[in-house]
Amino acid sequence: MAPPELEPALVARWLSQALGEPYRYVGRFAGGETGAFELQGPDRERLVLKWNTRPGAFAPRARAVELTDRLRTAGGWPVPHQRIVDLTMDGALVDPTRPPSDQQPRCQVILQEHLPGEPVTTFTSSHADELLALVERACGLGSGMSSLSETMVETLVHGGQGYCQHEPMRRYDERTRDLIERIEAIGRSVQGVPPTRATDIVHFDLHLGNVLVHDGTVSGIIDTEYTTVGDGGFDLVALAACCSDHDPEPGVEDALWARVEREVAEPWRTAFIAHLMLRNVDWAIRNHGADDVEHWLAEANRRLPPP
Repeated sequence: MAPPELEPALVARWLSQALGEPYRYVGRFAGGETGAFELQGPDRERLVLKWNTRPGAFAPRARAVELTDRLRTAGGWPVPHQRIVDLTMDGALVDPTRPPSDQQPRCQVILQEHLPGEPVTTFTSSHADELLALVERACGLGSGMSSLSETMVETLVHGGQGYCQHEPMRRYDERTRDLIERIEAIGRSVQGVPPTRATDIVHFDLHLGNVLVHDGTVSGIIDTEYTTVGDGGFDLVALAACCSDHDPEPGVEDALWARVEREVAEPWRTAFIAHLMLRNVDWAIRNHGADDVEHWLAEANRRLPPP
């Protein structure tokens, strides 16, 4: 049975009851694609509330919190402090002494520090340099199993959960159907190919909508819940790809793609680009409109090798 939809005010009440301290729901943050909510914490601090009720995502989200903490402490990334609170679906704290198979469905609550800054409006060369330096500092900080290459193959060949879906592209029109067939072929071509690098921490959603700036400098990197371990070249490709959807200073986009060419080895470079084009075309079909679909179709044809 699918877990029930939850309201942020209810989750805030659960937190207050379970932790014995006041959390007040303020409202939904503007912008973003998947939803983040503002809470006022016990010391009247601003907090970001997110939650997850999919059992298959509990371990990856917990690992992402651990990796994000390592990005902050070892890599100097301006990412939020985070705390996970596991609640039952009636708002009680999960008993950590009971085996997971004995637990009822639960709500994994993620409380995040609210970072200063505003979203990027004009992507400057200075912003690009700061972000590239952060990507470099994440190199080699990962540990444990590298999962990025497996995620690439899975999304390219079969699709993801809630993103990178193939069927909307298969149904939209002949051009998107042809594109998803090309993308699936790229995915099959990298099956079994070892990653070029496997120990970097990868944000996995490093586009300008997740970058905050204050007084002209990068002040925050947010939406870290998909952070994983693998080839940090993916984040470099993501930064280059998002330029087409923003307003970079002249020369920034070309410089980023030139760096991708120099630093991200094939065949994974094409696989990373294919994943990002799949992500954006599918999302445009399901959530935006024809103009966005046309934009990302053109970008896919520009960046991917011809069929």
